Amino acid sequence: MAEYRDMPVSLFLYLASCLHEAIDDLHRLNPSVTGNAADMFDRFLGWPTRHRRLRAAAGDAASPPNS
Repeated sequence: MAEYRDMPVSLFLYLASCLHEAIDDLHRLNPSVTGNAADMFDRFLGWPTRHRRLRAAAGDAASPPNS
């Protein structure tokens, strides 16, 4: 994660490639079950967005108000 700290687009591209590989793997293992696309998306690409919002909110709460 540290290597992507200042490169969120690169992180999303990497995670998108992992998502694609996981979908291929799931299909190869059990072609009759595709899984829930929303769950897969959230597992691979949803958490960085939530994490970023939480960090931003924590930073806003920690910073002193402007007078």
